[in-house]
Amino acid sequence: MGSAKEQDNSIPLSMWTAVLLIATQSFLFGYCFSSLNPCLVTGSNNSGSDCYSGADDCPKGSIYNDLNLSTIEAQTATSLTVAGGWVGCMIGSYPAEKYGRKLTMLANNLFFIVGSAMAASGNLTALFIGRFILGLGVGIVSVVCPVLLSEIAPEASRGVITTFHQLMLTVAIFMVNIIGFGFVTYVSHGWQYVQGLAIVPALFMLALHSYIPESPKWLIAHATGPFTSASFSATKNPLNGDPDTSLTNPEFAHDARERRLSSSGTSAASDAFFKRAQDTLRRLRNENWDVDAEFHALVAENQKQSRGAGDDQPVSWSEVFACREAMFIGCGLLFFQAFTGINTVVFYSTTIFSLAGFSQAIIGSACWSLLNVIMTGVAAHLIDSAGRRVLLLRGTCVMLAALIVLAAVLLSDHISEKTQGDIAVAAVLVYVAGFAVSLGAVPWTIISEIMPTRPRVKAVSLFLSINWGANLLIGLLTLTAIDSLGGVKSGMDDDAQAKAETKGVGYLYLIFGVLTALCIVFVQVLVPETKGKSPDQLSKPLLNATADGHDETESLVTQHQKSYA
Repeated sequence: MGSAKEQDNSIPLSMWTAVLLIATQSFLFGYCFSSLNPCLVTGSNNSGSDCYSGADDCPKGSIYNDLNLSTIEAQTATSLTVAGGWVGCMIGSYPAEKYGRKLTMLANNLFFIVGSAMAASGNLTALFIGRFILGLGVGIVSVVCPVLLSEIAPEASRGVITTFHQLMLTVAIFMVNIIGFGFVTYVSHGWQYVQGLAIVPALFMLALHSYIPESPKWLIAHATGPFTSASFSATKNPLNGDPDTSLTNPEFAHDARERRLSSSGTSAASDAFFKRAQDTLRRLRNENWDVDAEFHALVAENQKQSRGAGDDQPVSWSEVFACREAMFIGCGLLFFQAFTGINTVVFYSTTIFSLAGFSQAIIGSACWSLLNVIMTGVAAHLIDSAGRRVLLLRGTCVMLAALIVLAAVLLSDHISEKTQGDIAVAAVLVYVAGFAVSLGAVPWTIISEIMPTRPRVKAVSLFLSINWGANLLIGLLTLTAIDSLGGVKSGMDDDAQAKAETKGVGYLYLIFGVLTALCIVFVQVLVPETKGKSPDQLSKPLLNATADGHDETESLVTQHQKSYA
């Protein structure tokens, strides 16, 4: 960005430290989102009430030993986290925009601490309330974390850094399966420990908050005064040869600041924001990086985006929807991310593997979550070289093939239960691999790239509200849909009910296969490649109209459609 000389694109330790600390909340997202799944384990009778009454020998740490949860109550406990996430993603944009990304994330730890403590209390009402509070935290993370990661990243490594949100999320899902297996299998009341352990990473993040940067783009966007080159003439990077040392030598700092204020009229508050932004860039870049060029490019980008809007005015929805094509792409990607079925695996993998006949269901859940981590790491490695669109198309094609096999096997009457279970787990693993390298990792990068800085958080909150709304429906209806699609009726004997439920799972994944096919068409026709584009290059073409309503440039989507045609 912004410099003619060759830049060192390696990522320094200071950047990795910041990324890992920011992504601690992504870890909490994944952990809290899926922490109930390994606790919903029954015995050989597949009945939670038998666990509670002692009629079945269930794992000693199962939640069913302590709480007599019905299917509806188990779905409610799961869905309340999603409902909280839906609310959280809609309210998270306001504090992130007004008070900053960093402060919003730090304050968000309170939801994780309080929610985890309540969910672990052992009381059904407290479990419900705690899961909803955790959802509020998760929803805020889903909006703020990928945006902050994108805004601190240099252009060349924006993909890999933003993908860390999804990578840490998958690491957490894997860890919660391993932790759940240990505590639920071997520790009395182990499910309570699984719920309560989310407090630890929240406290860890608060303890190391000084290493977390604020977004330079947010700082520049919220500087209250105008920026001129004279106002920051003293901020050249000394490592780039500028003799002025006002940023590194306190003896000159006061005089340099006075020169800037008197020459440009910039307010003290505005000057401090500009300086913080540039200092943040220095801290996160290599020593030979041209920080001054990047800083001025970000200032120029902000001035273009703020033209006609007014820096001191809150972002309006009309300003957000001026980016019509970007909004359509973001909404579509987050819709398909949810409605291609991944959260049936996250929420109910243990239950679904049991219904499919796989004897070690919790081990199956651990296997898919480990594969999810590995393939998300692969996506992080490839996203800045192979490109966003290539990963989306290839990964969703793999998903579609796996869903067709999974549905066919589960709907067949000529395959033994054991074979059904084994093939079902293999197909789910292939499906998860395809999802991880495509819809799992890539949309988080794209939605943070296609919107200008000023309306970005508000737009992402809308994208995520669609995603969370879809997740809420899936969480509420998955087990009920399995029964309905499979024709489960009261009075069935155990064998007939098991076969009906297996067919219900098969039909459910067939529906997800159809939606995955539609997703492939959506990406092929409408989603352009965003790799290697600067923020100005990305935001300008995707803004369909200027303030006076006239087209400013041909959109990236239109260019892509012409090349596709």
